[in-house]
Amino acid sequence: MSDEKQIIEQAEREQAKKPPALMLYEDMSPMFYNLSNEQAGKLIKGLFEYFESGILLVSDDAMVKTFFEIIKKRIIVDQKKYSKRCEQNKKNAEQRYKNKSRDLFEELNECE
Repeated sequence: MSDEKQIIEQAEREQAKKPPALMLYEDMSPMFYNLSNEQAGKLIKGLFEYFESGILLVSDDAMVKTFFEIIKKRIIVDQKKYSKRCEQNKKNAEQRYKNKSRDLFEELNECE
């Protein structure tokens, strides 16, 4: 992967709000079952390192690298979805606050 592509991916990751959990899905299980315990350990540690800090897995093992890239794409999609959901929740909360503030102001004016 080129340095430019890594920089772009890192910038995208920094802009997105990070979810509180790394999601592993049931459809990923065949990847793990097809790896040795050593390979699976390297993969899972590499995934956590990527999730936490954006550092890409460095490995000479083609299967580990391939599975890492597949799951990495899913992590990116999940982060984008989470970020969008957070933005929508923020907008909803702001709108709710505006409505409550307006209602409260109207109630105060009625009392006078």
